[in-house]
Amino acid sequence: MLKYSHFLIRYLSYPILSVTTLAIVLLMAYQKIPYWPSALVCIVSISAMVAMLERFLPYQQKWLHDQDDTFTDIFHAIFNVALILITATILQFILKFEFFSKLWPIQWPIWVQFLLVGIII
Repeated sequence: MLKYSHFLIRYLSYPILSVTTLAIVLLMAYQKIPYWPSALVCIVSISAMVAMLERFLPYQQKWLHDQDDTFTDIFHAIFNVALILITATILQFILKFEFFSKLWPIQWPIWVQFLLVGIII
């Protein structure tokens, strides 16, 4: 039973976290919840869950040993979160101008718009 649980956690945790994150972001969009600071709370929460998974159930045990890259990891995490939040803020500003909002298919359902963003990225 423990081996089966380990298998499920190992191979399903990241897809579940990804789907959960997408569901939370979609819910925020549908409910018109302000992006700031709710997105930051979502990002930090999911990141903490990923960090716990990587710490307690690493893909390879040797990855747990310190490789003197803690500063790099922290910088990378902060940079990525900042980049996401800055991009969202810039997009909110740009969408205030009528020209740019005509370029984006705002009449489409929000989940289709998310798929389009994924395709563009």
